[in-house]
Amino acid sequence: MTQLRKLSVKNTLRPVYLRKRGIKTTKFASKRPQIPGAEMNSRGNVCPKKFTGKELDAETGLYYYGARYLDPKTSRWLSGDPAMGEYFPVAPVNDEARKHNGNLPGQGGVFNYVNLHAYHYAGNNPVKYRDADGEKIVLFTATNNMSEHDVLLGNSTTEKINRVGCYITTLSNIGNALVPYKGNDYGSKQKTTVLGINSLKDIFQKNSGDLNDNAMNTIFGEGRWDYFTKEGQEKKGGLLARLKELDESGKKYMIAGVFDLSSVEQGVTSHMIGITGLPENDGVFDSSKIVPTSDGDRRRLGNNSRSAYSIDNLKRIYVIEVE
Repeated sequence: MTQLRKLSVKNTLRPVYLRKRGIKTTKFASKRPQIPGAEMNSRGNVCPKKFTGKELDAETGLYYYGARYLDPKTSRWLSGDPAMGEYFPVAPVNDEARKHNGNLPGQGGVFNYVNLHAYHYAGNNPVKYRDADGEKIVLFTATNNMSEHDVLLGNSTTEKINRVGCYITTLSNIGNALVPYKGNDYGSKQKTTVLGINSLKDIFQKNSGDLNDNAMNTIFGEGRWDYFTKEGQEKKGGLLARLKELDESGKKYMIAGVFDLSSVEQGVTSHMIGITGLPENDGVFDSSKIVPTSDGDRRRLGNNSRSAYSIDNLKRIYVIEVE
């Protein structure tokens, strides 16, 4: 009997040839793809959750998203989009049908040529988009950066966006992410870009870059948002309990959080960013759960300063209803 011989093919699935009694057979053996910097956690154990926080199947080298599998080598789904039927318009016979046609998923349904490829991941742009379950594209909200705008903030004569524009940057990120849910008309109302919101002078206090009491109503609509403070939630389990309640509610929300970062950045006591999930067991938000608003955020999240983004330093949250 010939000894087992493995071919040195560096594919996720590589052929293994067996010879037994003169008969040649073939089977496949799995090999985990090597992803630098993502194999081990801090305890030295293999960490199965990698790309976009999804679990890597060690046997196949594929990511499971709930609705279908993704091949990380080709960035392609192994099956077509199960939600493809929703991408087609229907006869506009009533208000519900017309509403569907005006809000086709994937930012335009079949009229967006990118969606004609039923196997691509996140519109072939995983830097800007993400696909939570393999069914529909969800716009990732880190589309604006305050550090890029060296212009005066609101009605201020001294403050500039690239220094203290974290609030309007976060709100514009959320506004941009709401367009697929509320239609393109929402995007035309200057609520999806930093400079667009900055041009709405009536939402700022007089001679200031601070937002006034009516700013959130103007941007998101009255009754479509709420806010909770650390002090106000102290007897109700804190902001962590509130975040868990929102996470388990079954409804869709987008959340902006205000953090005290003075432990790592002198004078930065109220910095707003986006929050897309719960903190880890140590109370610190993973970088994948943070939607940065500035180059400073990206720098801090990339080094040991990430610990400043903790539930203990979270001062308040703003909760915006999606649907």
